[in-house]
Amino acid sequence: MSADISERERVEVCVLALLAAAETMRLEITRTKMVKLLYLADVQSVEHDRITGSGVAWRWMDYGPYDDVLREVEDDLVKRGLVRRETSPREEGGERNVLTAVDTSITVPDDFSDHIRTTVAEKGDWKIEKLMDYAYETKPMAAASQGDTLDFTVMGHLTMADIEESIGKGPAYDPDECTFYASTEDFIEAMWADRGGRPADLAL
Repeated sequence: MSADISERERVEVCVLALLAAAETMRLEITRTKMVKLLYLADVQSVEHDRITGSGVAWRWMDYGPYDDVLREVEDDLVKRGLVRRETSPREEGGERNVLTAVDTSITVPDDFSDHIRTTVAEKGDWKIEKLMDYAYETKPMAAASQGDTLDFTVMGHLTMADIEESIGKGPAYDPDECTFYASTEDFIEAMWADRGGRPADLAL
């Protein structure tokens, strides 16, 4: 991920890529399912690459992992004509919102795209109740209380070596500071700055 893309833009691209993957697989994706699948793609990304990839600062909200930016991004993408939203009433009350990507060619330009596609392929046809139960059982959720920012370090502590090996794989998340950096390079420099500067023989 290049340094000139913001966290918000990163979320937009990931939401579009997830909906595009679901559309090519002919899967119906509701608002709630989109959120859960994106979170589980981040979980998979941490398992494989030691970093999250969506740009979302996940918190345990009312019904599991969430971030208010997701609704803001959804509304903006609908307004810009990049996502179609079909709203219908639920028998039990409330609304059901189905989201569809207009352009199915959109992908994330790094390894996180694979995690999105794999997650959608494996879990995109799950009922929402199963997805919610599964999300609650993940380590970041199991270790949190309602309202907490989710701590992905419970899946395995990040080391400087881990982060340096992940250069170019996407945005970096510092769970200690609850901060996303635009690139892993930025994260590395911030970590070295906390240590008094990067040694000359380790300069990028």
